[in-house]
Amino acid sequence: MKKYFLALGLCLTMPFVSASAFNNQAIITKVKDGDTIEVLSNNKTFTIRFACLDAPKKTQTFNKHNIGTEAMLRMQKILKVNDVVDILPYYKNNDGKIVAYVYKNGVNLNHDALKNGYGYAYKKYCTNGEIAMEKDARENKRGLWRYGEYTDPYNFRHKKFAKNNQWLATLPI
Repeated sequence: MKKYFLALGLCLTMPFVSASAFNNQAIITKVKDGDTIEVLSNNKTFTIRFACLDAPKKTQTFNKHNIGTEAMLRMQKILKVNDVVDILPYYKNNDGKIVAYVYKNGVNLNHDALKNGYGYAYKKYCTNGEIAMEKDARENKRGLWRYGEYTDPYNFRHKKFAKNNQWLATLPI
């Protein structure tokens, strides 16, 4: 029931991605990392964040493996500059990125990354099926899971943010 209201709420907030500004078919201009791309649609550039997928950030390492770069390189093998993709917008996040499902030749790349072990499922926004995809990849040590249990990207980002802002605690308030 909670997911129903979440989906309804997200649908009601979608008008910001108007049909005139965003076409569901787009051209890849850049793969930024394992879960973020830049596309061109209607002569405008948009940043697309993959829905339900949280891939390691480029600087994230684990057991001497740069898992963030590995996730990005895998996505770059799948998506090349000038490839045409289909975008199914889900919502717009606080950073102004369109959060969407991305398809190439009919393949859902969000699900492909989860099934092949190149990221965590965002449990708050995902279906049980998507969570099961991550669990199966983890249990079968596919993709990045072959290195073991690494820090999820959300906690990695927030720990890094806290470390970079420790000086705030020294300010006299």
